[in-house]
Amino acid sequence: VHANGPWQIKGVLAARLAGCKVVWHLNDTYEPLPVRLVFALLAPLAHAFAPVCERSRQYYLSRPRLAKKTSIIVQAPVDTRVFDPDTVVPARDVKEQPGPVVATTANISPVKGILDLVRAVAAFNQLGGKATFVVAGSFLDSQVEYGQQVKDLVDELGVANLEFLGPRQDVVQVLRAADAYVCTSLFEASPMSVWEAMAMAKPMVSTDVGDVAPILADGPCGITVPTAKPEAMAEKLHELLSNPDQAREFGQRARQKAVDELDIKACVKNHERLYRAALD
Repeated sequence: VHANGPWQIKGVLAARLAGCKVVWHLNDTYEPLPVRLVFALLAPLAHAFAPVCERSRQYYLSRPRLAKKTSIIVQAPVDTRVFDPDTVVPARDVKEQPGPVVATTANISPVKGILDLVRAVAAFNQLGGKATFVVAGSFLDSQVEYGQQVKDLVDELGVANLEFLGPRQDVVQVLRAADAYVCTSLFEASPMSVWEAMAMAKPMVSTDVGDVAPILADGPCGITVPTAKPEAMAEKLHELLSNPDQAREFGQRARQKAVDELDIKACVKNHERLYRAALD
């Protein structure tokens, strides 16, 4: 039985009562304390764990008893056949924005750090940067207050080069039209939006969440900054867009990294390794 998430307690208990092997997938780096306490109590029942990144492994399995258990990192996958810059037509409305265009794909919520994105764009403008920033994602009904804070901050800082595109069904086309990607998340484990941008050969600046830092550093194929540091984000974006040759190299390496290590085929292989380890 594959329990998908640390809160999937009933599945784990039912599996053990039925005499099944249990694999427990750990797909985040932040949970409320009650969930973590119950997980810590029941975690020894699992035969193997699938943290989605090294940070998830450290977050959940740092206790000596659990650290000895089998764990294999299984990153969230991206289908690099779909997210392939050579086969995708750019979204026209994004391509026609005054360039270069920096994209992010995220709903408007606190965990995605959208307020920091607004501040980073304002700081980027103060550095003399010239770019249009676009956000593909919804203003959520469950985050009305936060959404209003974002709109108010845009007005307060006079950020005119930040466009909210709303929900999009053509994310791959939006990414194809962009020149770079930015991730301002405060918490992530294995961010599929970042892996999708990598697959589309986008150079990027991202906050240090999940395993993004070691993955982007290998090559390198991108730049990371600390979370909640919009001024640092602005500086690195300005640096990236001021060096198009380096940006192009980052994008090419990012694409290759995604194909080699983040594609759905790699995810399947890691699942097979995990299940065989649990059965051993």
